[in-house]
Amino acid sequence: MTTVGILGTGHLAALMVRGLAGSGYRLVLSPRNAKVAAELVAEHTCEVGESNQAVVDVSDGVFVCLPAATGVVELSGLRFRPGQPVLSAMAGTGLAALQ
Repeated sequence: MTTVGILGTGHLAALMVRGLAGSGYRLVLSPRNAKVAAELVAEHTCEVGESNQAVVDVSDGVFVCLPAATGVVELSGLRFRPGQPVLSAMAGTGLAALQ
């Protein structure tokens, strides 16, 4: 089964979980906001990682749904695997800042 990680627990991340729920993917969510993550787990078949790095480590691909104001800093401490797909939905953050 393909594992999809979702970093962030805001409105966009919640929409992605709802859209992907029941699609056959294993969904692993960021623990960024424990309350929202718990609500999503209660509504859908998904799980919460222990940390953002734990989400990255178990995921075949990662959606980044973090706020632009803090997302680049949060991402800078994460280690992604070579060839691991990372799709950013961080508005106003260019590719150069993400690399």
